Order: sequence, then structure tokens, then C-alpha cells
Amino acid sequence: MSLIEQLKSMNRALTVKELANLLHLGKTAIYDMVRRGAIPSLRFGYTVRFDPHEIADWLEHRYIK
Repeated sequence: MSLIEQLKSMNRALTVKELANLLHLGKTAIYDMVRRGAIPSLRFGYTVRFDPHEIADWLEHRYIK
């Protein structure tokens, strides 16, 4: 199963740590992308979460042409 298929099958928001592990990035890199608005994210106070379906769409449009 591809990463995009895996993300599309998920039905709960991802944490920074979970997304970092899936994308093989560090948590600091994820937080930097959130700060720059480079990745779709949800904020709840100081908590950051990611809709896996939005991340899948973001990956498709960003890296698959």
C-alpha cells in the first residue's frame, strides 16, 4: 500500500510525531512547515494536528504530476 493510500484509509487526525514518522522527517521539520504554512494543518490552541486526507491530497498535488 502506498503512503497516499495509507493516508486516505485513516480516519483520525495525525499528531506531529505520527506525520513525521510517515514522511520520514523530524518533528522540527514538520513544525517549521506548519509555521511557514507549507503544509495543511489544524491548530487547537498549542496543539497541531493533520487531516490525513488533506495530507494525501497535498502530497498528490505537490509530488505527483
